[in-house]
Amino acid sequence: MAEITDIRTGLGMDVHAFAPDRKLWICGVRIPHSMGLLGHSDADVALHALSDAILGAAALRDIGYHFPDTDNRNNEGIMDEIGDDIRDGVDDVGDALDGNDNGTRNDDVNNR
Repeated sequence: MAEITDIRTGLGMDVHAFAPDRKLWICGVRIPHSMGLLGHSDADVALHALSDAILGAAALRDIGYHFPDTDNRNNEGIMDEIGDDIRDGVDDVGDALDGNDNGTRNDDVNNR
């Protein structure tokens, strides 16, 4: 039996309200919809929550610390760059991601 020496678990959560005149991004995929999610970046709740979980498990703080709302790079479609930076940070501390479960719930109050 293999010896398990270090298992870390991270939990990420993100919430954004629906808003007009925004693109809807979920897991890096543009979803055709009449509304998008409000945020200073792409407001991709799934990838933001995953990012927080990975950063938390590696004890690297949260996504808001690394990419604050004052960061001019935070615009729609920035998650590729943020994902690369997070991967590099995890690699730097010698950790590796073994698995992920990710769920989202997006309530569109206009379609109830």
